[in-house]
Amino acid sequence: MIDAPVQQIRAITHFSELGADLHTTAILDFGSGRQASITCAIDCALPNEVFVTGTRGTIHIPSPMWCPETFSVTDSSGTTMAHHFPIDRPSTLVRNGFNFRNSQALKYEAIAFQNCVKDGSRDCPPISRKNTLQILEVLDGIRDAIGLRYTNDTRS
Repeated sequence: MIDAPVQQIRAITHFSELGADLHTTAILDFGSGRQASITCAIDCALPNEVFVTGTRGTIHIPSPMWCPETFSVTDSSGTTMAHHFPIDRPSTLVRNGFNFRNSQALKYEAIAFQNCVKDGSRDCPPISRKNTLQILEVLDGIRDAIGLRYTNDTRS
């Protein structure tokens, strides 16, 4: 996350007949010209990649961005450096595969959580409780912007 709070959220969505948010796009304004645009959908296939662009270059995280094996950094001169982090292949013990590509790498999150529990830690680097709450506040802000409320919402 950017080390600045989101100052403004604008979002649009397409709702299903039953009220599910099928396709949502949001623009997050962090101030000082810093913005992020995000799109999520359950009614169409998206490229599932990330581009982070700034004054010194661009970072590209290809699909699947939730668990990439590679990313590249292109500096302002146009030079690109690729970085590779292969993950373990799925176990042959997994009979029906996974719901999402590279899901076998979720084991790293499980191991990190297990270590935190074992050590009695209330924070699990690299995503701290503070970062988690920031992310949840952004998601709540997007839901507010599109007018989505759940039955058990406690937000006013």
